[in-house]
Amino acid sequence: MRTILYASITPDGSLHRAECGHRIPPAILKDFLDGAREAGNLIMGRGTFALMSAPPELAGVDIVVLSRRRQDIEGAHVAASPAEALRHLEALGHGTALLSGGAATYAAFLEEGLVDEVRLNLLPSDGEPVRLLRTRNLSDGTLQVAAAVGRD
Repeated sequence: MRTILYASITPDGSLHRAECGHRIPPAILKDFLDGAREAGNLIMGRGTFALMSAPPELAGVDIVVLSRRRQDIEGAHVAASPAEALRHLEALGHGTALLSGGAATYAAFLEEGLVDEVRLNLLPSDGEPVRLLRTRNLSDGTLQVAAAVGRD
């Protein structure tokens, strides 16, 4: 199963967190929802699921909540580990999994080597837009992204 980690960060390196009052730009929300519908599923942590108010755009999307607490969650399958989450989605016939947050969930998948692709959105900071300048592969397999902050 191919796993895509989908995250948004701010120029200070913080993960975009809705519970901190951050607004999700419409273009990112549309891209995220399109990705979830295309994959047909979404994996997230319990905290992220609690913040999300089941938008109608996710109707028909299989949702898996990663949580060690084995209590049922209406509208989602609960998995205790990343491997269990992926096995569940594979059993439903999915070939790709979309991983959408939060930080502990990302870390759990990364620690087990279960992420195949990372999609990062660099968000505006304090209303200042960001603009891609260039990307570059560094010699150790690290990707560097350079962005201008602020208006031209």
